Amino acid sequence: MRPHRSLSGLLVGLVGMTPAGIVLAAASPAAAADPASALGNVVINEVSSNGFAGGDFIELHNQGSTTVDLTGYHLKDNKTLAEDDIVLDGKLPPGGYAVHYVDGGPGAAPKPFGLGGADEATLLSPDGATVIDTYAWATHVTPSFARVPDGTGTFAVTTAPTPGGPNALATTAEAQVTLNEVFTDGAGTSAEGLHDYVEIHNGSTGPADLTGWYVTDGPGTPTAADRVTLGGPTATVPAGGYLAVETELMDTEIPSGFTYLPVSNGTKSGFGLNKTDWVFLHKPDGTLVSTTFKGTLPDEHANTWSRVHPGTGLWRNGADQTPGAVNTFPGGEVPVLDTPVVLNEVSNTSGQVELLNTGAESVDISGWTLLDSTAAVVHTVPAATTIAPGALHVATGITGLDSADSLTIRRASDLASVVAFTWFEDGIASYSRCELFGTVSYVETPAATFGAANTCPSLDTQPWPGASTVATVDEVNGFGDQDGNGEGDVSGAAFDPSDPSILWVVQNKNTLHKMHAVAGTYVAVDGWEGGKKLLFASGAGKVDSEGVTVGTDGSVHVTSERDNDNSGVSSNKIERYDVSGVTAATTSLTAVDEWDVNDFVTTGANLGLEGITYVPDSFLVDAGWEVGGAPYSAATHPTPGLFVTAVEGTGNLHFFSLAAGAAPVEVKVEDSGFPFSMDVTYDADRDRLWALCDDSCGGVHNVLDVVDGDFVVEASYARPAGMPNLNNEGMAIAPASTCADGVQQVVWTDDGDTDGFSLRAGNLPCPEAVASTALPRITGTAKVGFALKASIGSWSATPATATFQWLANGTPITGATLPTLKIGPSLVGKRLSVRVVVAAEGRLDGTATSTSTAAVTRGLIRAGNPRIVGTPKAGRTLTARAAAAAPAAAVSYQWYANGKALRGRTTRALRLTGAMLGQRIAVRVTYRKAGYATVIRTSTRVRVRR
Repeated sequence: MRPHRSLSGLLVGLVGMTPAGIVLAAASPAAAADPASALGNVVINEVSSNGFAGGDFIELHNQGSTTVDLTGYHLKDNKTLAEDDIVLDGKLPPGGYAVHYVDGGPGAAPKPFGLGGADEATLLSPDGATVIDTYAWATHVTPSFARVPDGTGTFAVTTAPTPGGPNALATTAEAQVTLNEVFTDGAGTSAEGLHDYVEIHNGSTGPADLTGWYVTDGPGTPTAADRVTLGGPTATVPAGGYLAVETELMDTEIPSGFTYLPVSNGTKSGFGLNKTDWVFLHKPDGTLVSTTFKGTLPDEHANTWSRVHPGTGLWRNGADQTPGAVNTFPGGEVPVLDTPVVLNEVSNTSGQVELLNTGAESVDISGWTLLDSTAAVVHTVPAATTIAPGALHVATGITGLDSADSLTIRRASDLASVVAFTWFEDGIASYSRCELFGTVSYVETPAATFGAANTCPSLDTQPWPGASTVATVDEVNGFGDQDGNGEGDVSGAAFDPSDPSILWVVQNKNTLHKMHAVAGTYVAVDGWEGGKKLLFASGAGKVDSEGVTVGTDGSVHVTSERDNDNSGVSSNKIERYDVSGVTAATTSLTAVDEWDVNDFVTTGANLGLEGITYVPDSFLVDAGWEVGGAPYSAATHPTPGLFVTAVEGTGNLHFFSLAAGAAPVEVKVEDSGFPFSMDVTYDADRDRLWALCDDSCGGVHNVLDVVDGDFVVEASYARPAGMPNLNNEGMAIAPASTCADGVQQVVWTDDGDTDGFSLRAGNLPCPEAVASTALPRITGTAKVGFALKASIGSWSATPATATFQWLANGTPITGATLPTLKIGPSLVGKRLSVRVVVAAEGRLDGTATSTSTAAVTRGLIRAGNPRIVGTPKAGRTLTARAAAAAPAAAVSYQWYANGKALRGRTTRALRLTGAMLGQRIAVRVTYRKAGYATVIRTSTRVRVRR
């Protein structure tokens, strides 16, 4: 018996040459930031993300005057190099073009990637940090974006893509006629009878008639006297074909229809090529189509100057002359195989190999061969063999594969090949291609499954943190079989944050249900029996409702990955429904807002949007989330939070700002940690995101937290042990306000309606609340006009935020929510306290209230004595001037004569009469203010004179 080994010991990475229009080298990147001085010379010249039949591509152009060695440089989209990366190997001559079909065609990365509707193409230096050139776009266009003029112009939408040629060319086919190989010394190093030649490649999908086209050479510019003009039957090059044009021939060797300059000297015609020559390919009207420049080499005759991928690749020194055939390179290198056909399973012990077509189109693999590590052919695919998308081809009866060996896939037409996998001992039963946490690896599998889906190991998880048991919580067949597929098709669920007794549930057959629990079973709320049909904003169609969440205004948001009336077409949208006025008579709901996000989510028709959740800005800001390397700013978007969607086909989480009546704004894309994700939910009690993968991953849940500005997987939890591996496409976590007996409910939605049930419930332990270890304290004097200040006290966990509420005799004071309180008149006689609520990461909020102050006393008015202004003579008028009060207060006056109040004399002015002669006059000023003690001040007396 073989000894048991851990899974990590069984994981063997995919070994092979990278499919690229550029062969990927193993050499270390250069240490300098831009060792080849590409900056300012090499630019992104054209991109196509959705509108070219040949696939998504990025075109590079050298607008400089010298050849640039791009070996070690990186080409990528808007993701990190760890996700999407083409490492370049080869040179780009001045005026030259190189094309990289990033989604699986020529020049793709080991893991092909597509270009999205809102994406970018970026050329980076070998250090991965220095941007040589970049271009970003906000939406798909048809057919491409291109610089006009080449190299220096601004990007504009083209009428025809021109990958591989100048953007000014009229047709795609012209641009795909390119120079492919140059040989400069037919005298001593070539095969017998072979002269200097220039090879042309037709990369278009149809034959190219090159009659009248011509080849010239020259030291930087064409030499008018040197020309080979094409014609005759040889000038028509088939699709994917080659034409080798020998530039100097004996007169008897000139092909029919060709014309050579210089004209015959009596023996031969044409011109030779040397190491300082540029080579040019022109249309009949003189338009330059393609150019290349080998440059001065120590021995220019030792190699050919060859593209590493036919027609589109960068250039390198070839190993030998290959006119009319695929180029070869030193070390026996051959073109790298670009194909969606991959090795899916292999067993050297049983002599079987399984190939899988991962692409969207059928692939003819007739005559393809499988080679072992010695390059011996161990299997040849029979004629007329085609693999349909997603289909398998199983080769049996294979001999020659050893315990330590490798398997290479080689295409018959051009011998392009890729080392698919290398192993170092017998597999337990077989080696299988498995996707684990988004990475493709070949692992030993205990059971061979040739002709069927691989048996891949489960993901590395922790046990479910709640109870191991689950219970069905819906009525048997409660959702019905709306499309006759034998399943309930329940895909998403969400608790209503404003009323957590309500559970919103969607079926992906355009039906929304409003439910509540009755005796432990979720049933329809009155008036919602059977659910409500969901329509697009147009009032038509069948929403493929996959995920559901509730917005801040109480409206329900639903994701849809297609219109079920046109189910073969991907159409990712987010719909908003107003459910406030729904009655029993309501049969359908039309979206009041609709956001088309299809340009941001590039997937197959049934691999798009799944789950959705709403995340408040406060969480993102407090967590330190970053966008574009800078802290997320809530003020950037008009919405108080973002909607996060889970994408089935990629496992990505897309963050959108969805303003009513406005276009969707994709703020950021994060990785769920899964190769595909079916739901995402915001856990406000733990300040985390939960991502769910269905039975494809064994029902694993990833918990994500923000680290260094990005969401990363903090923990992975298996499904509860008592729950089978169901097709759970949705989950909902009840808020902690519903906690009972220390747990909160979790509900899963089973799209497969196993045993007639679609809803199952388990639980999670409720998070602990932050505990107060020292009450908040109030400092200051409890008197009107004074200010009090509160501290937050001490807590069992470091508070992330704290909120304050001042209380008067235990009742909240309206608007008093700051750490300080200015005491107003209405608080006289009341005892004040402050209630503090703190939030801490991963905890429930904690609350503590301070001890109360003494009863608030009245404030003091500060004022000086009044003065009497005027001449104290009979017939004159005296005026009282009251001193300014702090705080400002109402003032009243009373005049006195010889200490007795003068009746009715209560204004600022007093007219003196003859009866007052000899009397001593004074004025008393009274200051009054609500909440303050009354203050009286009296002036100095004056004597009335004649």
